Amino acid sequence: MPSTPDVSVVIPTFARPELVIRAVRSALAQTLESIEVIVVIDGPDAKTRAALSALGDDRVRVIELPESGGAPNARNVGVSNARAPWTALLDDDDEWLPEKLARQVARLQACRRPGERREGDREHDRDDEDGDEHGRSRAVGLRCRFGHGLLLCREAVATTICTPSPLRHRSDRLVAI
Repeated sequence: MPSTPDVSVVIPTFARPELVIRAVRSALAQTLESIEVIVVIDGPDAKTRAALSALGDDRVRVIELPESGGAPNARNVGVSNARAPWTALLDDDDEWLPEKLARQVARLQACRRPGERREGDREHDRDDEDGDEHGRSRAVGLRCRFGHGLLLCREAVATTICTPSPLRHRSDRLVAI
């Protein structure tokens, strides 16, 4: 694995070892191989830790929190530990098709580099005129919906993701494809 992966995949989990293993395997099966998978275990969970250790893949990093803070907090911890310029969020009960990340990264590379701004790009807070109660907003000139399928740019992580514990990178914004 290169020293800096192209994409960090963050998966929060707790007490669902069979589900998280399936999610991790779908991330590891991506055709885009330069990834890291960060699994954040939301509190002490020996069964999940053991199941993840048995995978034996150096692209998987496990962070076990000392106490439960909820999935939003676990996501924040994962994003804070991500090393790649792009971060993807995957729930422990979801799976991806093998070309998901490769297609997203190819589309992003055709559009812009992480943090690149173009004339006409606008940034909006969730409460602005373009946002609504479902978390739909415009971010860095791209129409997006908060939730599944996002790639977060390290230089552009939103402060207004619809979670009780917003991501902490204050200087950043959200990019969704």
